[in-house]
Amino acid sequence: MNSSFDIINASAGSGKTFALTKRILIKILKSKDENYFKRILALTFTNRAAAEMKSRVLNNLKDFSEIQIKDSPTEMFEQVKKELAFSSEQIIILAKERLNLLLHNYSFFQIETLDSFNHHIVRSFYKELNLDPDFRVVIDSEEILDQSVSRIFENIENDVEISDLVKDFSIKKISEGKSWDVEFDLKEFAQSVLKENEISDVEQIEKSSLKEFKLLKDKIEVKLNSLNSELKALLINIEKNISNQDLEIAFSRNSFPKFIKSVQNNSFKWSSIKSISTLFEKNTLINKSCLKKNPDKLNIFVANLFELFLELKERLIKIKVLNSFLYSLTPSILLKIIKSNSEDIQKENNELLLSKFNKLIYKEIANQPTPYLYEKLGVKFNDYLIDEFQDTSNLQWKNLIPLISHALESFQENENQGSLFLVGDPKQSVYRWRGADPKIFVSLLLNKKTPFSVQKNITNLPVNFRSRNEIIKFNNSLFKHASGLLNLNYHKKIFLQGSNQKQNNFSNGHVSITFINKDFKKEQQLESVLKETLSQIEKCLSRGFEQSEIAVLVRDNKQSSQVSEWLIENNVSVLSQDSLSINNSKKIELLINLIKLKVDKNNQEARAILIGKFATLVQPKDLFVFYKENLKNEFKRFLKNLNIFSLYMAFEMSFLESVDFFIKELNMDLSNTDPYILFLREVIFEQVSQNKNNEKEFLIFWKKNNTKIKIPSSSSKNAVQVLTIHKAKGLEFPVVIYPFVDSVTHRNSGKRNWLPVFEENLSKKILIPFNENFREYSDSFQKEYDNISSNEELDNLNLLYVALTRAVDELHLISEYPKTKTINSHNQIIRAFLEGSGEWKDDLDKFNWGKPVHKEKLKKNERTPCFKGYETRFFQPTPDTKFLNEKIVFGNVFHEFMSNIEFETDYIKEIVAAVQFAKKYELELVIVGGSDSWMTTDILKENKVAIVLNKTHRLPNRSHEDVDLPYKLPKILQDAGILYCITVGAGWDGFWDQRNISFEAGTAVAYGLTKEEALMSITSNAAKILGIDQTVGTLEKGKDATLIVSKGDALDMRTHHIEQAFIRGRSVDLDNKQKKLYRKFMTKYEKEIKQH
Repeated sequence: MNSSFDIINASAGSGKTFALTKRILIKILKSKDENYFKRILALTFTNRAAAEMKSRVLNNLKDFSEIQIKDSPTEMFEQVKKELAFSSEQIIILAKERLNLLLHNYSFFQIETLDSFNHHIVRSFYKELNLDPDFRVVIDSEEILDQSVSRIFENIENDVEISDLVKDFSIKKISEGKSWDVEFDLKEFAQSVLKENEISDVEQIEKSSLKEFKLLKDKIEVKLNSLNSELKALLINIEKNISNQDLEIAFSRNSFPKFIKSVQNNSFKWSSIKSISTLFEKNTLINKSCLKKNPDKLNIFVANLFELFLELKERLIKIKVLNSFLYSLTPSILLKIIKSNSEDIQKENNELLLSKFNKLIYKEIANQPTPYLYEKLGVKFNDYLIDEFQDTSNLQWKNLIPLISHALESFQENENQGSLFLVGDPKQSVYRWRGADPKIFVSLLLNKKTPFSVQKNITNLPVNFRSRNEIIKFNNSLFKHASGLLNLNYHKKIFLQGSNQKQNNFSNGHVSITFINKDFKKEQQLESVLKETLSQIEKCLSRGFEQSEIAVLVRDNKQSSQVSEWLIENNVSVLSQDSLSINNSKKIELLINLIKLKVDKNNQEARAILIGKFATLVQPKDLFVFYKENLKNEFKRFLKNLNIFSLYMAFEMSFLESVDFFIKELNMDLSNTDPYILFLREVIFEQVSQNKNNEKEFLIFWKKNNTKIKIPSSSSKNAVQVLTIHKAKGLEFPVVIYPFVDSVTHRNSGKRNWLPVFEENLSKKILIPFNENFREYSDSFQKEYDNISSNEELDNLNLLYVALTRAVDELHLISEYPKTKTINSHNQIIRAFLEGSGEWKDDLDKFNWGKPVHKEKLKKNERTPCFKGYETRFFQPTPDTKFLNEKIVFGNVFHEFMSNIEFETDYIKEIVAAVQFAKKYELELVIVGGSDSWMTTDILKENKVAIVLNKTHRLPNRSHEDVDLPYKLPKILQDAGILYCITVGAGWDGFWDQRNISFEAGTAVAYGLTKEEALMSITSNAAKILGIDQTVGTLEKGKDATLIVSKGDALDMRTHHIEQAFIRGRSVDLDNKQKKLYRKFMTKYEKEIKQH
C-alpha cells in the first residue's frame, strides 16, 4: 500500500518513470472523484520528461480501457490491479471514463516542469509582486547582464566616485600585465546576480555603502604593507642564515637560492613553493654528497631554514589572497549597480528573468497562508510527485514545503490525506552548478528528521531493467571500488549502497576500455581518440546495429564539435543539436570575412584571413612581403593578387545576392548539401527579411550571436547521436561510446568563491578567484576548500556514473593513458578500479568484459544515406501506385507527408510543403501555429491559406530572432492580406490563457493592429476559418447571440471587466468558487483591519 510520504531511491535503469506513472494511475483510478486528476501535481525538470510521463499515463489508460487487456494484461495493469484490489472489469470501465474526462480537460492534467509551475505562481501573484500582467519571461540572461554592465560606462561621467573606481581598477590591471578593459571582469562577476546559491552574498554587498568598501580597502592595504615589510625582513634573514654558515653548502640544482631570487623579483610561480616543500619533506634540499660531509650541522641548518621557509610561505599566501581581495573590490562594489541596472532594464522592457522566480516566490509568496496560495492558483493540490529530486535547489524545496505540508498535515475531516512521492538518485546529481543541492535528497534518505510530521517510507528499486548483465556487473564493481576514493563518509555511502543493482533476464552484453598510446603527443592523442571512436562505430554497424542506436557521449560542446565534424568528414550521419556550431566552419569564416570586406574594403582583420586562405594557392616567393603589401593594396589589386578578382562584382550586389555569388564563385557548395552553408543562408535570409538588416547590422548580430547559432538536425534521421553527458541524462541507447574519458575532478581556473577578508566575526565576504594555493590562508578558507573539493569529487564521479549507465547492449570507453590511480579524473578512477580488481597491466591498452552483441544484419537496401548534420526539408512523396486505387494512394501519400512534418518547429519548408500538398490534392488548407508564416506571406496569400496563430504571448522560435516577433506577426499577416485568427496554446498555459485571449489580441494592437482588426482576429476571422461564420463571429440579425459585455476595453487588461456573457442568447452565471472565496476572505480581513 502507498503511504502518505514515499521516497523512491532509484538507481539508473531501475524503473523510476514506471513507478511515477503507476502512482499517478492509482491515484486517478482509486478516487471516487472522477475529476481527481485535477488535484495531482507532478513536477519534473525537463519538458521532455514531462511530455514522456504524460504520454505514459495516457497510453496506459488507453490500454486499460480496452477489453483485450483482460486476456493480455501488461505489467503495469497487473501491478495497478493488485494494489487497487479491483477486478479487471472495474479497471476497464474506470479507465475509459477517466481517460475521456482527462482528454476533455487536458489543461488540468498538471504534469509539468518546476519552472512552468513557478511561472504560473508568479503570474498569479503579479499584483503583489508589482509586475505588469503581461510581463515576458526571459530565459537567456546574457543580454540583460551585458546591458547592465554597459550602463555603468554610459553613466560613468555622471558619477565621479564610480569613474575613479573604474580608472583605479584599470590601472591595477595594467600594472599586473593584464588588459585595461574592465568590462570582461564585470560580466564575469555579474553572473553572481543570477545564481541562487549566491543570493545572500550578493545581498550583503547591496547593503554595504561605498564608504564601507573604502574603509575595507584601506584596511587591506595597511595589512599588505605590513606583510610586505615582514616578507622583506624574512628574505634578509634567510640570506643571512645561508651566508653566515661556515660550511660548504650545495643546494640540489641550486633550487632554493633560485626560489628566493624569484620571490625578491616577484616572479615566482606557485608551483615552485610546492617543489621546495617536497625537497624539505624528502630531505633533498642539500646535495647528498654535501650532506655526507657534515650531516649533523647541515641537518640543523636545514631544520632552521625550513622554519623560515614556512614563515615565508605563510606571508606569500596572505599577500596573494589579500591582493586578490583588493583586485576584486571594485567589481564587487559595482555588482550592486549592475543588479540595480538589471532590475531597471527588466522593468523598462516588461521582462522577468526566469532565474528570479525561486527567489521571488521565497521572499514574497511562500510565507502567505496556504489557503490563500491555493485561492490565487485557482486549484488545490492533494498529491505531489517530484521526479529527479536530487536536482532540486534549496529554494525550490523551501517554496514547495508549505504547499506539501498543508496537503499532508492540514487536510479537513471530509478530505483524503494528501501525499508526497519523491523519486531520485543522488548518484545522478550533475547540476550543482545550476543550483541543485543533492544534500537535500541525501539528508531525507539518511536522516530521520524531515520537514513534515508524517512518517516517511523509503523504497530502493533493486533491479536494473535497462542494461545487459555484463554492463550491470561492470558498473557495480567499478562504482563500489570508486566509492573508496571519495573523502566524505556520506559520499561513500551513496555509492556503496547504490552499487548493488540486481541483474535482469537480459543476458550477455559487452564492455571495452581502450587506452591511447601514452607516448603520443597531444595532437596525436586527439586524432587517435577520434579514429578509435570511428572504428567502434564501424564495428557496431557491421554487427547489425543501426546508426540511430549508437550514442557518443562527451564532456562539453568543444568535444562534441570535434567528434561530430570528424564523423561527418568520414561519411557518418550525425545527430547533434548542440554541437554543430556554425562558427566552427572554415567556409563560414571565409564568408563572414567577405561580408566584412563588403562593409569595409580596408578591414585589416578580414584581409589577413583571406590572405592566409588564398596565399597557399598563389604561392608567393616571400609570404611576409605578400601579407604586408596586400594589407595596404588598393581593393581591386588586393583581389587580383589573391586570384579572386572574379568576386569583385559581388561587392556591388545586394546582401543576399552577394552571399550567393560568393558561394557559387568559390565552389563552396556545388551539391547544395553543405550543412554550414545551407544554415548560414537561412540565418541571413531571416535577418534580412525579418529585421531588414543590411550587411553592417548583420555583422553586429553575428558578433553577438555566432557562438550560440547551432545547426539543427532532424530527430527522424538514422544517425549517430553525439551529445553531452548532461544532455544524455534520463536517456538510454543500445550502444554508448564515451571518448575523452579524462574529465578532470578539480579545475583551478575559473573558480570563484565568496570568502571573508578577515577571520573576525561579520567580516565582509568578497568574490575572489579560489584555488588550492589559498587553502592555508585561514581556517575558513581551508574548510571552504575542503568542502568544494569533496563536492567536486562527488560531482565528477556522478558524471561518470551517468555516462556509463546509459548503455543497453554495449559500452565502449576510449581514453588517454592514465599515469596514476586517483579520484582526480575519470580515466584515473578507471585505472584505480583495474588495479584494485587485479586486471591492470602496464603493457595492456585494451580491456574487455563479455562479448560483442551481434544483431541481425541490415539488408543492403536498408542502409540510410549519409546525413550531413542539416538539410532543407522540402518533401517529395514517391509512393508505388502501380496496384493501388486512388483513395489508398491518397491515404499513403498523406500518411507519408504527415510523418515528415515536424509541427513543433514550423520551419518555412514545412509550410511550403503543406501548401504544395494541399494544392496537388485540391484541399482547403489551414495552418495551425504558423510561427514562420511571416516568411511565406506571398505563397500563403496566393493559395488562400488561413493561419491559426498559436499565441502572441510567447518567445520566438529561435534565440537569434527578434524577441517582439510574436507580437508583430498579426500585423504582418494583416498587411499581407492573409486570413488569420489568434488562439491560445494547450497544457497549463493554454487553460489559463483561454480567459486571456482578448489580451493576446490586445498586445497585437500595441504592435500595429487597429482595435477593430484585433477584435476580428478573435471573433469573425476565427468563425470564417472554422466555417461557422453564418451563425457566430459578428453581431448581426439572425445570428446566435453569443457575446460578452465589458465595462472597459475588452482588449486591455487594465480596464477589462466582464459584466455579462451570453451563449446563444442564454445568460451565463459569471459567479464562481474563486469569487465566492474572494468575498469571504475580503469580508474576514476587512473585519480584522477594523478591529485593529
